[in-house]
Amino acid sequence: MDTHDKLRDLLLNDSGFAFDPSTGFTYHISSSGMEVLRWIKEGLSESDILARLIEDYLVEPARAEHDLHLFMSSMNQYGLITA
Repeated sequence: MDTHDKLRDLLLNDSGFAFDPSTGFTYHISSSGMEVLRWIKEGLSESDILARLIEDYLVEPARAEHDLHLFMSSMNQYGLITA
């Protein structure tokens, strides 16, 4: 199973929990992280996700970009996405 399949199969709930049925691992994710995962699953590009973060969370572009890169790096380390 590739990481695209893992992310597609990742179950998300509104309480900030994600469950990977292929491994049985659960993750606690911030509300903004949950939004990012949903947007990735919807097929949004990284630039579109960045724009939504800036608009929805009223954060400075540099901060949003930094935080998004940290989050994506973490998801890559967990094997849920590919860099």
